[in-house]
Amino acid sequence: MINIPTSEPAEIIAGTSVKWTKYIADYLPADGWTYSIVLVNADGKCTVTGSDNGDGTHLAEIDPTDSADWSAGEYEWQSYVTDGTAIYLVAVGTMTVVTNYADQSSNYDARSVAKKNLDAINTALINRNDPTIATYSLAGRSLSRFTSTELLEERKVWRAEYNREQRKKDIANGNGNAGRLRARFVK
Repeated sequence: MINIPTSEPAEIIAGTSVKWTKYIADYLPADGWTYSIVLVNADGKCTVTGSDNGDGTHLAEIDPTDSADWSAGEYEWQSYVTDGTAIYLVAVGTMTVVTNYADQSSNYDARSVAKKNLDAINTALINRNDPTIATYSLAGRSLSRFTSTELLEERKVWRAEYNREQRKKDIANGNGNAGRLRARFVK
């Protein structure tokens, strides 16, 4: 049996079933209150309306055919309760929708933007002695390549971002935080 979370998920996979319950002491389903959550990003808006779970909690369910249409990325959300007359904000947050790999072609690149940029910079550094032209102009447009110094600075930025992503994944997977731990001993 699947354990149903008791709050809004931080991450869902597009094209899968998603469920959670929400207990809101002053706004019980038995008293006529309905819970809903609205998610928005640049691509649009999604609304999920909860139902009475029969145990004093609201049950929110997302059908896999609905979540399949959601684009991968970060969504802002707000949850509300209403009794048909009054509407109250319950909580706000963010939720990440992750691409469902089962729906992708065999050449799908699952790397994050940070990882793609880091890999591209490393490749450019390896090939920096490539005899291609560093700067040229064509039809009034010009193109310049990064210098090695600029690439090394950019690599620091993207490596830090990629490391943040990896730490976040490690924590989400229960592997703890591999970051720096500081201790202070007091006599």
